[in-house]
Amino acid sequence: MRLFSFVTLLIAGFALLGSTACTGGATREVRTYAMGDRIVLGHLVYTVYETRWLPQIGEGPTARVPQNRFFLIRMSVGSSSNQETLIPNKTIVDDKGTSFTELSNGDGVPEWLGFLRPVTVAAAVAGNALFD
Repeated sequence: MRLFSFVTLLIAGFALLGSTACTGGATREVRTYAMGDRIVLGHLVYTVYETRWLPQIGEGPTARVPQNRFFLIRMSVGSSSNQETLIPNKTIVDDKGTSFTELSNGDGVPEWLGFLRPVTVAAAVAGNALFD
C-alpha cells in the first residue's frame, strides 16, 4: 500500500510539474493517476508501467550503491508536438513531502532513458528513469 501511495504521489508530481511548466507558475489542481494510465501534460504523454526499489545496481565490487535506495521507474513518453521536444527531468515526492530529483548518471541502468531526452514528432521513447 505504501508503494501504491508513493506511485500516486509520483504521478501527481508529474502532473504538477507539467501544469506549472506550461502555465508560468499558476496554481493548478493536483491530479492523481493509476499506474498504466495515460498522463497528458502539454504535448507530452506519459505512461508509467512499473516501479522497483533496488538496493544496488550491478554485482560485486563494481556494484553501484545508492545514498538511500534506488527507485527505478519504467515509463514511456510520447509527443504530439509538430517539432522535436526535450522531455524534462522529473522530481518525485514521497509521503513525507521529501523531493527526489531524477539522477543524471544512468550507469548500469537497463534501458536508461538518458538525462537529455529528445522525442521526435509523433514518436515515443521508453525506458527507465532512476531516483535515489
